Amino acid sequence: MIRNILILFLAFSAMQCARVTPIGDLLEAPEDYQKPGSATIKGTVTSKLDFMGLSTFKVMDADGDEIRVVSNQSYKKGDVVKVKGHVENLASLGNTQILVFQEDGPPAKE
Repeated sequence: MIRNILILFLAFSAMQCARVTPIGDLLEAPEDYQKPGSATIKGTVTSKLDFMGLSTFKVMDADGDEIRVVSNQSYKKGDVVKVKGHVENLASLGNTQILVFQEDGPPAKE
């Protein structure tokens, strides 16, 4: 019985880990992650800037890749965060894109 519970717990934990999208994947194929809720990133906040009620901060994942996040939540430098959202292309200049990861809020209440 305890063994079965442990196996279920480990399987569930593995599934949760698999759901985190590497930031490098977002940067390589941003068009695959533009639908709200299409990705979850996890990493450390490396810098922060609050502006007009929005929090923006950079998140670096375990691979060393980094992306700017726009959020309603307030995090501080050094926090380890897990953020669900989608990629937005703010601007394109030739082959260069300016990308941000927009945190998706909770579902609207009816």
